Amino acid sequence: MSFASFFVPKGSDRLIITFEDCQLDIDRREIRRGGQVVTVQPQVFDLIVLLAENRERVVTKDELVDGIWEGRAISDGTMNARLAAARKALGDTGEAQAVIRTIPRKGFRFVAEVTEGADDAPTAEVAKPNGSGGRPSLTVLPFTNQGADPDHEFLADGLTEDVVTALSKLRDFFVTDRSTTFALKDEAQDARAVAEKMGVRYILQGSVRSAGSRIRVTASLIDTETRSQLWSERYDRDVTDIFEIQDELAASLVAHLSPELYAAEHARLKRRHPKSLDAWECFVNALHLYGKQSQDSSTEAIALLEQAIEIDPDYSQALGLYAVILAWRIIQHWEPMEPTITRAREASDRALLADTNDPWASIGRGYVSIVARDGDAAIMNYGHAVDLSPNFAYARALLGNANGYAGNAEFARRDIKKAIALSPRDTFIDKFYLYLSIAEFQAADYAACAAAAEKAIQLKPAHPSSHLFFTASLALAGKQTLAEQALAAFLKLVPHARASEIERTVLYYQAEDRARVGEGMKKAGLPE
Repeated sequence: MSFASFFVPKGSDRLIITFEDCQLDIDRREIRRGGQVVTVQPQVFDLIVLLAENRERVVTKDELVDGIWEGRAISDGTMNARLAAARKALGDTGEAQAVIRTIPRKGFRFVAEVTEGADDAPTAEVAKPNGSGGRPSLTVLPFTNQGADPDHEFLADGLTEDVVTALSKLRDFFVTDRSTTFALKDEAQDARAVAEKMGVRYILQGSVRSAGSRIRVTASLIDTETRSQLWSERYDRDVTDIFEIQDELAASLVAHLSPELYAAEHARLKRRHPKSLDAWECFVNALHLYGKQSQDSSTEAIALLEQAIEIDPDYSQALGLYAVILAWRIIQHWEPMEPTITRAREASDRALLADTNDPWASIGRGYVSIVARDGDAAIMNYGHAVDLSPNFAYARALLGNANGYAGNAEFARRDIKKAIALSPRDTFIDKFYLYLSIAEFQAADYAACAAAAEKAIQLKPAHPSSHLFFTASLALAGKQTLAEQALAAFLKLVPHARASEIERTVLYYQAEDRARVGEGMKKAGLPE
C-alpha cells in the first residue's frame, strides 16, 4: 500500500507532496526519492503533479493533453514515454503501477493513499546526475567576499543567486538549486570534494574583492572529470550601483559560460566511442559541427541530428537545430530551395509542438522565416527565443540579423553588439560580425560594413557570405583595387557566382537593398 501526504513546512508557503519514499516540492520543482533528488523533464514533473493533485479521480488523456501540452495534438508514443518516465522517477513500473495506474479506456490515476505528513521537509542529498548519456551537471559554489567591506558580502550572495537562477534557464544543463548552493556557504569549498559530494561534472566558483570605489569579481569553471580549469574571467567595475553591477555581471558570466560548457561537453564526448552517443550527445556534437560553418561539417551535423530525432522524436532542441542547418544550407546554395525549406519548416513545426518554451524551437522557425523573407515572423520568433533566454547570445544576434535584413539597422546594431559583448568567444562569433556587416550595409555605412565583414573573415575564412559583403562594401566605398582582391577570394569559394543571382537570392526584404548588393558585386568585377 502507498501512503501520501501534503504538507507545508513551517515558516514556508511551499507545498510538499509526500508518498512512500518520494517527495514532490512544488515550489522548487524537485522530486526527491529516498532522500535524493531525481531529475526529470519539466513535462514529466507537471504530469506527476497534475495526477497527484487530482488523486481522488481518474484523469483522462484529454485532460493530460490540455494540462501538459496546452491542447496540442501529440502521439500516443509521446504520452506513453512521459508516463514511463514519470513512473521511473517515482520508483514505479508499468507492471506494478503502485503509484500511477492506467485505467483502461478511461485514463490514469495517482493511487497513493493520503496520510498525515511531517511538519518539516527533510534535508536531501543530491543524486548524482552524471549517468551515461545524462545532461551535463553543474554546481555554483557561493561567491566569497575577499574584501574588508561587509556590504560586499551581500553582493557576493546576490551575485551567486543571480548566476544560479540564470544558469537554471539553460535547458541543456542540470544546475543544482539555490538552496543546495547556499548550504555550502559555511563549508570549506574544495571544488573536487564538492563535486564528489554533489555528483556534478562542473563547478563554478568565484570571489568578490573591493578596493576604494572599485570592485573586482573573478570566476572560474572547473571540469571535475579531468580536474582542469576550463575558463576563468575577471571583471572590474566602479561601485556606483550595486544592483546594476550584480545584474550585469550575472548576465555576462552566464553568456560566457554557455559556450564554454558546450565546448567542454564536445571535448568530453570525443573521448567516447561513437556507438555510445545518445540523443543529447548527438545534439552537442552536431552543434559543434555546425559551428565549423562548412559544407562537410554541416552535412555531418544533419546526420547526427537525424540520429538524435530517431532516438527521441520529440527532442525540441535537435529538431530546432535541424531546421536551422537546413535553412542555413539553402542560404549557402548547398541545398535546393524546394524541398529543403519544406523539411526545415516541418522540423521547426515539430520542435514548437514538442516544447514552445525551448529557444532552439523558436530559432529554427526564425531561420525558416528568414529564408522565406518573412521579416515579421523572423523577428517575432527570434524575439521569443531572446525572451525565453535573455543571455543566449546567438539568439540575440539572430534577432539583430533579422532586423538588419528587414531594414531596421539601428535595432540590428543594438542587438548584435549586445550579443558580441555577452559572448565574445562564442562558437558563432564570426557570424555575429557577419550579421553586423549586413546591418551596416543596409544602413549604407560601407566602411563599417567592410570592417565587420573583414573581422568575420579573419575568424572564419571559408564563409562565403562574409566575403560577399566585404567585396560589395569595398566596391561601393570606392576601394576598387581592394574590392577586386576581395572578389578573387570570394570566387575561390563560389566560382560560378553571378551578380544577378546574388541580387535575386540575398535575403534583404527590400528590393533596393538587394539591388545595392548586386551593384557592388558588379562594380567589383563580377559578371552579370
